[in-house]
Amino acid sequence: MSLSKFFLFLLILPLPLFCGMVRLFNDSPYTLVAVIQGSDGTKLGSVELKPSNFSSWSDNYQQFGMYSGPGPSRSQTPYTVLWTCQNGDDYSINVNVSTGGTVTASSGEGARICKPVKKKKEGQNGQNGDQNSE
Repeated sequence: MSLSKFFLFLLILPLPLFCGMVRLFNDSPYTLVAVIQGSDGTKLGSVELKPSNFSSWSDNYQQFGMYSGPGPSRSQTPYTVLWTCQNGDDYSINVNVSTGGTVTASSGEGARICKPVKKKKEGQNGQNGDQNSE
């Protein structure tokens, strides 16, 4: 290994150590939003996941190496992950999630069911296609 590659390796190695990350897996039949909260209840971020999709969330170096998380003097762990349905109802909640942990929607406490989202039909609210007919 060349000396330049060794120093590059040493620079990259500590980056994940300063980053709070949670792996998220939506093992439900619904599209859900995972809301990640810090230990003090602060909303840190959210991720929308379709059924059977996997993602990860990070509080540090999210985009192009820019720091976007809380100050280093404030611990945000353990995390809480709230899984919510598309209509805003709670699906489940995972508490005491450690950095680097993996959570699934069905492993949390809660109802673990979403009501179907009602679609507006054409012609509701007294409107229909031929309003001018008498």
